[in-house]
Amino acid sequence: MYKYKEEVAVIGGIGLAVVLGFVGLVRGLEELSVPGEIAKIEQLRDDVRRVKHGANEDVIGQVTQWNQAIKSAKRYRMVWWARLCVPEEWESVDVIEIP
Repeated sequence: MYKYKEEVAVIGGIGLAVVLGFVGLVRGLEELSVPGEIAKIEQLRDDVRRVKHGANEDVIGQVTQWNQAIKSAKRYRMVWWARLCVPEEWESVDVIEIP
């Protein structure tokens, strides 16, 4: 009977290690992708300034998608469990203003 408890403890420990490893992997991948995404956002800010009052719908569509992503990341940073996977750099990124 004692052997069964030890097996459950080992399986539980392995399960916990797998979950924590997965969370760490997701967090690491997110941390690596943030600088590139911020660079894309800054380039899009420059492009929006050059567009004449909604003349280019493609740029406006991209701005809308990025603004949704920025707001989503900021909202997730408010939830304790999502803070594990969403990098804190998103808190300093402002939405892109559409002229």
